[in-house]
Amino acid sequence: MHAAACNWTVFERDARLRRIKLFVEYDLTRRLTAGEAARVAGLNATYFCSFFREKVGVRFTEWDRHVRIQRAKELIVETSRPLGEIAFDVGYTDLRTFQRNFKRETSMTARGFREVVRTSHLRDH
Repeated sequence: MHAAACNWTVFERDARLRRIKLFVEYDLTRRLTAGEAARVAGLNATYFCSFFREKVGVRFTEWDRHVRIQRAKELIVETSRPLGEIAFDVGYTDLRTFQRNFKRETSMTARGFREVVRTSHLRDH
């Protein structure tokens, strides 16, 4: 997902979307299906996907992936924990799926991202 394509301000203006955002951010280890997100938002499951895309500018699954990978990037920068643990912490039970989504989101692997961060950190000190 291109972050620019996402209307981030709508989460502050719409209480239904704010509930979804808070729910996802509260426990990233738990994956939220579109049907569950619809219930959190208080919307009909059939209507939810089109509502979310119309308001936010991207599909719910794209937004959810973006939020989780952004948090994974923060954890990679902040810690030296194994990538498998970080993947679990942001809701992935399968490292391959995490790696595929990380690369889709950032155009690099999580390991490659960690190396760039480490190299940059060493240069700064």
